[in-house]
Amino acid sequence: MRKLARYEHEVSPEKGVISGRDAGYPLFVMMRCCIQTVILGLKRQFCMMLRFNIIRKLMGWLEWIEVLY
Repeated sequence: MRKLARYEHEVSPEKGVISGRDAGYPLFVMMRCCIQTVILGLKRQFCMMLRFNIIRKLMGWLEWIEVLY
């Protein structure tokens, strides 16, 4: 984190001394993006699983109906 702050300080010298919050901000944004990406991926996978399970259940019910008739 200190390395990140030093890097940002080199990139933007007009800012002057960086406060602790500013130094942590890019890291925070990166973390949030990572977390959002992970959540999105999990949601997509979960939806796919749900859809797959629903299709399998429907197929099972269709088989049951065929058996009954």
